[in-house]
Amino acid sequence: MTEPGLGRLRAELEGITLARLGALPSYGIFLPGRAAWRNRIITCLYARDRTPIAFSTIVFYSLALGGRVHHVFQLGLVVANSRSGDRTIVPLYSYPLTYVLGLRGFREYWIAQTAMIPNLIGFVTDTFVDVFPHYRHRRPPAPRVREIARLLVSGHGEEFGAGPDSRFNDETFAVSRCYDGPAELLRKSWEEVAKHRDPRCNELCRRTLDYTRGDDLLLIGRVNLAMLLRRVLGWAAKHE
Repeated sequence: MTEPGLGRLRAELEGITLARLGALPSYGIFLPGRAAWRNRIITCLYARDRTPIAFSTIVFYSLALGGRVHHVFQLGLVVANSRSGDRTIVPLYSYPLTYVLGLRGFREYWIAQTAMIPNLIGFVTDTFVDVFPHYRHRRPPAPRVREIARLLVSGHGEEFGAGPDSRFNDETFAVSRCYDGPAELLRKSWEEVAKHRDPRCNELCRRTLDYTRGDDLLLIGRVNLAMLLRRVLGWAAKHE
Protein backbone atom coordinates (compact mmCIF):
# COMPACT_ATOMS: atom_id res chain seq x y z
CA MET A 1 0.00 0.00 0.00
CA THR A 2 1.28 3.48 -0.84
CA GLU A 3 2.05 5.95 1.93
CA PRO A 4 -0.95 8.18 1.02
CA GLY A 5 -3.24 5.13 0.97
CA LEU A 6 -1.92 3.91 4.30
CA GLY A 7 -2.35 7.38 5.75
CA ARG A 8 -6.00 7.52 4.69
CA LEU A 9 -6.72 4.05 6.09
CA ARG A 10 -4.95 4.87 9.35
CA ALA A 11 -7.03 8.05 9.71
CA GLU A 12 -10.25 6.09 9.12
CA LEU A 13 -9.40 3.45 11.72
CA GLU A 14 -8.35 6.07 14.24
CA GLY A 15 -11.60 7.97 13.63
CA ILE A 16 -13.71 4.86 14.33
CA THR A 17 -11.70 4.11 17.48
CA LEU A 18 -11.82 7.65 18.85
CA ALA A 19 -15.57 7.82 18.27
CA ARG A 20 -16.13 4.56 20.16
CA LEU A 21 -13.43 4.60 22.88
CA GLY A 22 -12.65 8.28 23.25
CA ALA A 23 -8.89 7.64 22.96
CA LEU A 24 -6.43 5.47 21.04
CA PRO A 25 -4.68 2.39 22.50
CA SER A 26 -0.90 2.72 22.40
CA TYR A 27 -0.05 -0.54 20.64
CA GLY A 28 -0.36 -2.34 17.29
CA ILE A 29 -1.64 -0.33 14.34
CA PHE A 30 -1.93 2.78 16.50
CA LEU A 31 1.86 3.05 16.83
CA PRO A 32 3.81 5.21 14.35
CA GLY A 33 5.36 3.53 11.32
CA ARG A 34 4.48 0.47 9.26
CA ALA A 35 5.91 -2.35 11.41
CA ALA A 36 2.58 -3.45 12.93
CA TRP A 37 0.90 -3.48 9.51
CA ARG A 38 3.26 -6.07 8.02
CA ASN A 39 1.64 -9.12 9.61
CA ARG A 40 -1.97 -7.91 9.78
CA ILE A 41 -5.08 -8.22 7.65
CA ILE A 42 -7.20 -5.09 8.08
CA THR A 43 -10.90 -5.21 7.18
CA CYS A 44 -12.89 -1.96 7.20
CA LEU A 45 -16.64 -1.70 6.66
CA TYR A 46 -18.26 1.41 5.18
CA ALA A 47 -21.77 2.84 5.14
CA ARG A 48 -23.41 3.52 1.79
CA ASP A 49 -22.08 7.08 1.86
CA ARG A 50 -18.52 5.68 2.28
CA THR A 51 -18.33 6.64 5.94
CA PRO A 52 -16.12 4.09 7.77
CA ILE A 53 -18.17 2.38 10.49
CA ALA A 54 -16.19 -0.63 11.76
CA PHE A 55 -12.91 -2.49 11.36
CA SER A 56 -11.12 -5.65 12.44
CA THR A 57 -7.49 -6.70 12.56
CA ILE A 58 -6.21 -10.25 12.12
CA VAL A 59 -2.58 -10.95 13.03
CA PHE A 60 -0.59 -13.61 11.16
CA TYR A 61 2.06 -15.82 12.78
CA SER A 62 4.28 -18.64 11.52
CA LEU A 63 5.05 -21.13 14.30
CA ALA A 64 7.61 -23.95 14.06
CA LEU A 65 6.05 -27.03 15.62
CA GLY A 66 6.93 -30.70 15.22
CA GLY A 67 9.28 -30.06 12.31
CA ARG A 68 6.63 -28.11 10.39
CA VAL A 69 5.59 -24.49 10.10
CA HIS A 70 2.00 -23.87 11.21
CA HIS A 71 0.22 -20.68 10.22
CA VAL A 72 -1.93 -19.18 12.98
CA PHE A 73 -4.26 -16.23 12.54
CA GLN A 74 -5.11 -14.29 15.68
CA LEU A 75 -8.48 -12.52 15.70
CA GLY A 76 -7.38 -9.11 16.89
CA LEU A 77 -9.03 -5.83 17.74
CA VAL A 78 -12.59 -5.20 16.52
CA VAL A 79 -14.10 -1.72 16.82
CA ALA A 80 -17.51 -0.60 15.53
CA ASN A 81 -19.37 2.66 15.91
CA SER A 82 -22.19 2.73 18.43
CA ARG A 83 -24.90 2.31 15.77
CA SER A 84 -23.36 -0.76 14.11
CA GLY A 85 -22.72 -2.85 17.22
CA ASP A 86 -22.53 -6.63 17.21
CA ARG A 87 -24.06 -7.08 13.74
CA THR A 88 -20.70 -6.22 12.18
CA ILE A 89 -18.73 -8.97 13.94
CA VAL A 90 -19.59 -11.78 11.51
CA PRO A 91 -18.66 -9.90 8.29
CA LEU A 92 -15.57 -8.39 9.91
CA TYR A 93 -14.29 -11.90 10.60
CA SER A 94 -15.84 -13.93 7.78
CA TYR A 95 -14.57 -11.76 4.90
CA PRO A 96 -10.85 -11.97 5.75
CA LEU A 97 -11.01 -15.56 7.01
CA THR A 98 -12.69 -16.69 3.78
CA TYR A 99 -10.03 -14.83 1.80
CA VAL A 100 -7.27 -16.64 3.72
CA LEU A 101 -9.00 -19.99 3.21
CA GLY A 102 -9.10 -19.37 -0.55
CA LEU A 103 -5.42 -18.42 -0.64
CA ARG A 104 -4.64 -21.71 1.11
CA GLY A 105 -6.55 -23.78 -1.43
CA PHE A 106 -9.40 -24.26 1.09
CA ARG A 107 -7.15 -26.15 3.51
CA GLU A 108 -8.12 -25.57 7.13
CA TYR A 109 -5.91 -23.51 9.41
CA TRP A 110 -5.49 -22.45 13.05
CA ILE A 111 -7.00 -19.37 14.66
CA ALA A 112 -6.43 -17.81 18.07
CA GLN A 113 -8.29 -15.20 20.08
CA THR A 114 -7.67 -13.48 23.40
CA ALA A 115 -10.59 -11.87 25.19
CA MET A 116 -12.15 -11.18 28.58
CA ILE A 117 -15.69 -10.50 27.31
CA PRO A 118 -17.99 -13.54 27.75
CA ASN A 119 -20.15 -12.61 24.76
CA LEU A 120 -17.12 -12.55 22.45
CA ILE A 121 -15.64 -15.71 23.99
CA GLY A 122 -18.95 -17.48 23.43
CA PHE A 123 -19.07 -16.27 19.84
CA VAL A 124 -15.62 -17.73 19.14
CA THR A 125 -16.33 -21.08 20.80
CA ASP A 126 -19.71 -21.39 19.06
CA THR A 127 -18.33 -20.42 15.63
CA PHE A 128 -14.99 -22.12 15.09
CA VAL A 129 -13.96 -25.78 15.03
CA ASP A 130 -12.68 -27.71 18.09
CA VAL A 131 -12.05 -24.58 20.15
CA PHE A 132 -10.26 -24.90 23.49
CA PRO A 133 -11.29 -23.93 26.09
CA HIS A 134 -15.03 -24.39 25.47
CA TYR A 135 -17.76 -23.68 27.97
CA ARG A 136 -19.71 -26.79 26.93
CA HIS A 137 -16.80 -29.24 27.20
CA ARG A 138 -14.56 -29.69 30.23
CA ARG A 139 -11.56 -31.57 28.89
CA PRO A 140 -7.79 -30.99 28.72
CA PRO A 141 -6.32 -29.38 25.60
CA ALA A 142 -4.80 -31.54 22.89
CA PRO A 143 -0.97 -31.56 23.01
CA ARG A 144 -0.66 -29.59 19.75
CA VAL A 145 -3.16 -26.98 20.92
CA ARG A 146 -1.26 -26.58 24.19
CA GLU A 147 2.04 -26.15 22.34
CA ILE A 148 0.56 -23.57 19.94
CA ALA A 149 -0.72 -21.60 22.92
CA ARG A 150 2.67 -21.72 24.65
CA LEU A 151 4.46 -20.53 21.51
CA LEU A 152 2.00 -17.68 21.00
CA VAL A 153 2.36 -16.39 24.56
CA SER A 154 6.14 -16.81 24.76
CA GLY A 155 6.94 -15.50 21.28
CA HIS A 156 4.16 -13.04 20.49
CA GLY A 157 2.51 -12.16 23.78
CA GLU A 158 3.12 -8.44 23.30
CA GLU A 159 0.70 -8.53 20.36
CA PHE A 160 -2.21 -9.18 22.72
CA GLY A 161 -1.09 -7.28 25.80
CA ALA A 162 0.96 -9.89 27.67
CA GLY A 163 3.90 -8.23 29.40
CA PRO A 164 6.81 -9.24 31.64
CA ASP A 165 4.47 -9.74 34.61
CA SER A 166 1.96 -11.87 32.67
CA ARG A 167 1.66 -15.59 33.34
CA PHE A 168 0.10 -18.28 31.16
CA ASN A 169 -1.85 -21.14 32.74
CA ASP A 170 -1.55 -24.04 30.29
CA GLU A 171 -4.45 -25.88 31.91
CA THR A 172 -7.09 -23.12 31.79
CA PHE A 173 -5.45 -20.96 29.03
CA ALA A 174 -5.83 -17.84 31.17
CA VAL A 175 -3.20 -15.14 30.53
CA SER A 176 -2.77 -12.80 33.48
CA ARG A 177 -2.19 -9.04 33.42
CA CYS A 178 -2.97 -8.32 29.77
CA TYR A 179 -4.16 -4.76 30.45
CA ASP A 180 -1.36 -3.28 32.57
CA GLY A 181 0.31 -1.37 29.74
CA PRO A 182 -0.69 -0.22 26.25
CA ALA A 183 -4.07 -2.02 26.35
CA GLU A 184 -5.18 -0.35 29.62
CA LEU A 185 -7.85 1.56 27.68
CA LEU A 186 -9.60 -1.75 26.87
CA ARG A 187 -9.72 -3.09 30.45
CA LYS A 188 -13.21 -3.88 31.77
CA SER A 189 -14.62 -5.05 35.07
CA TRP A 190 -16.87 -8.10 35.42
CA GLU A 191 -19.84 -5.77 35.77
CA GLU A 192 -18.99 -3.99 32.51
CA VAL A 193 -18.39 -6.93 30.17
CA ALA A 194 -21.18 -8.11 27.85
CA LYS A 195 -22.44 -11.48 29.05
CA HIS A 196 -23.22 -14.47 26.84
CA ARG A 197 -26.74 -15.86 26.48
CA ASP A 198 -25.57 -19.22 27.86
CA PRO A 199 -24.80 -18.93 31.60
CA ARG A 200 -22.21 -21.72 31.28
CA CYS A 201 -20.02 -19.40 29.23
CA ASN A 202 -20.34 -16.63 31.79
CA GLU A 203 -19.47 -19.06 34.56
CA LEU A 204 -16.35 -20.27 32.69
CA CYS A 205 -15.14 -16.68 32.41
CA ARG A 206 -15.99 -15.78 36.00
CA ARG A 207 -14.26 -18.93 37.32
CA THR A 208 -11.16 -18.74 35.12
CA LEU A 209 -10.36 -15.03 34.83
CA ASP A 210 -9.44 -12.42 37.42
CA TYR A 211 -11.09 -9.27 36.08
CA THR A 212 -9.51 -7.04 38.72
CA ARG A 213 -6.06 -8.21 37.62
CA GLY A 214 -6.91 -7.89 33.93
CA ASP A 215 -6.77 -11.50 32.66
CA ASP A 216 -7.60 -12.67 29.15
CA LEU A 217 -8.66 -16.11 27.97
CA LEU A 218 -6.61 -17.51 25.08
CA LEU A 219 -8.75 -19.57 22.70
CA ILE A 220 -7.33 -21.86 20.00
CA GLY A 221 -9.42 -23.41 17.21
CA ARG A 222 -9.55 -24.09 13.50
CA VAL A 223 -11.22 -22.66 10.39
CA ASN A 224 -12.54 -24.81 7.56
CA LEU A 225 -14.90 -24.30 4.63
CA ALA A 226 -17.90 -26.02 6.22
CA MET A 227 -17.65 -23.78 9.28
CA LEU A 228 -17.46 -20.57 7.23
CA LEU A 229 -20.38 -21.54 5.01
CA ARG A 230 -22.51 -22.41 8.03
CA ARG A 231 -21.75 -19.14 9.80
CA VAL A 232 -22.08 -16.85 6.76
CA LEU A 233 -25.31 -18.43 5.52
CA GLY A 234 -26.78 -18.26 9.01
CA TRP A 235 -25.85 -14.59 9.33
CA ALA A 236 -27.27 -13.78 5.88
CA ALA A 237 -30.57 -15.50 6.70
CA LYS A 238 -30.97 -13.41 9.86
CA HIS A 239 -30.25 -10.13 8.05
CA GLU A 240 -32.11 -10.58 4.76
